[in-house]
Amino acid sequence: MKKIKVLAVIPARGGSKGLPRKNIRNLANKPLIAHAIEEAKKCKLIDRLIVSTDDEEIAEVAKRYGAEVPFLRPKELATDEISIIPVLKHTIEFFESNGYAIENIVSIQPNNPLITTEEIGKIIEKLLNTNCDSVVSIVKMHEHPYRAMKLEGDKLKPLFPEHEKYLQRQDLPEFYRFSGAIYARKAELIKNWNGKDFALGDDVRGVVVDEKKAIDIHTEIDLKLAELLIKDENR
Repeated sequence: MKKIKVLAVIPARGGSKGLPRKNIRNLANKPLIAHAIEEAKKCKLIDRLIVSTDDEEIAEVAKRYGAEVPFLRPKELATDEISIIPVLKHTIEFFESNGYAIENIVSIQPNNPLITTEEIGKIIEKLLNTNCDSVVSIVKMHEHPYRAMKLEGDKLKPLFPEHEKYLQRQDLPEFYRFSGAIYARKAELIKNWNGKDFALGDDVRGVVVDEKKAIDIHTEIDLKLAELLIKDENR
């Protein structure tokens, strides 16, 4: 079998309740999905770049901007309930049935349009150089979980009792969350997925991205904010 060391997948289904036709909405004079395609194409560590979509119009736009669209995703893998894992599993199975062996698979979300080649490259490089199971893009949390409260009746109780040790905000330990933009995994994790986790393995590494690069497009307001940020970046 022919080997593909790094396969990058941009998932882009046609349905979107919050922002209809989101993936091909105009953002800074190009379709939303074009931002992810153009940045991924510049990454020299990616061997093949495809878009997985169930939508013919999205497929045509993706091809126009230089991505491969080797198949149309089955409709049952394009519902609101389906996570990214079955989509990636379907992609790997498609390539394997056509004589390719996938070593590593990277998913790049088109709804994070400020992610650049630099972040994509850092994440793939860490996966390849450390031999870890997966690497994800993360962003620092400003709403600190130690400040979270719960209600017992009408009484406020700290969700984390240890928060009392940190009177000053600057003393709080740093916390991070997934930005949702980029996930790089060994392909075996997807192939052997048990259906119960997020297929990240035991050794998960993180690459911190700037907060504004973590913007996630789900609403008209998000789209307008991204437009302003892109103009500020001179992209």
